[in-house]
Amino acid sequence: MKNYSNGDVSINENVPSYDVEYKMSNKDENVKQLRNRYSIPNDKAPILKMHIDGGLKRKFCWIQKVRNRLFKEDRDISVIDYLSYKPAKVKNDER
Repeated sequence: MKNYSNGDVSINENVPSYDVEYKMSNKDENVKQLRNRYSIPNDKAPILKMHIDGGLKRKFCWIQKVRNRLFKEDRDISVIDYLSYKPAKVKNDER
């Protein structure tokens, strides 16, 4: 995420949940792969949106919704994926 420093972050600490939006560069390797896979011909810079539920430092699972918004002619194209993270299990001898 350190590569995407030009973004907006909003936090709801009551839930907790986070909404993040980054303007990405067409030079980004992820953008190149998406453009290749979905044949997106124009040069408009895409937007990466993420919604994260749950605490980032807590020991419970959290779900991250990742949405890449790309533009094709006069309409938006969204590529949406969901990731679920769980704490890693550590054996007693590995601590």
